This record gives sequence, structure tokens and C-alpha cells, in this order.
Amino acid sequence: MKTKIELLRKQVDDLKLVAFNMINKSLQNTESLEDLQLKSERLVEQAKVFKKRSTQLKDKYFWIAFKQRIKLACLIVGAALFGAVCLLGGLSIIPAHTASLIACALIGLTMAAIEVVELLSKLQLEGALKNPFQFFAKKTERDESEHIPRLK
Repeated sequence: MKTKIELLRKQVDDLKLVAFNMINKSLQNTESLEDLQLKSERLVEQAKVFKKRSTQLKDKYFWIAFKQRIKLACLIVGAALFGAVCLLGGLSIIPAHTASLIACALIGLTMAAIEVVELLSKLQLEGALKNPFQFFAKKTERDESEHIPRLK
């Protein structure tokens, strides 16, 4: 009879060992799943940061190219108008001193337009506005709201 009891005890001990091993494996799997979840959350955060930075970089270079195009357009228009005024002055259609005054004014306006583009570009790159026309739109909305009477 002792052998049967010993045999049963041995079977119970074996079952305990198997159960203990299974519990250990399930705990390891749970830890692995938690690690994977943390890694995936970190990856999601890194993806958000990457998307934000890449969008900022794309916007930055878009506005740099936009600024260069506007400057080039201002220079071309200014040069064309300057040439036209000089031609009209040379042909004596308008007096020479008037032509030189108009030419200087055109150069000044061209430089002012370029400075406005620089300012708007700087504001955009600093994040003050998403597009250059937003600057003027906000000012207009603010001015209109100041003139609206308040009801009591």
C-alpha cells in the first residue's frame, strides 16, 4: 500500500512541477507582451514626432521657395518698370528728372515689396502664421470686432 501512496505523491509532485512551469511561462509571456506594448507605444510617439517635424520641414522649405519666387517676381516687375520709365525718359516722352524720380520710387517699392515678403516669411517660419495672408486676415477681423458695440 505504501507504494501506491508514494506513486500518487510522485504524480502530484509531477503535476505541481508542470503547473509551476506553465505559470512561469505565462508570466514570461505577459512580461513579453507588456514590453511589446511599451515598445509599440514608443514607436507611435516617435512616429507622431517624425510626422510633425517632417511637416514643419516641408512647410519651411515651401515658404523659402515661395519667398524666392516672390522676390524674383518683384525684381522682374521692378526692372521692367524701371526700363520702361528710363525708355520714356530717353525718348523725351516724360522729362528726364521725372523719369529718374519715378525710377527711384520704383526701386524703393521693389525693395519694400521684398522686405514685406521677408517679414511674412520670417513670421511664418517662426510659426506665427500658417500662410502669409493670414496675417492680414487676423488684423482685419480684430479691427472689425473692436467696432462692434456690446449689448448689456
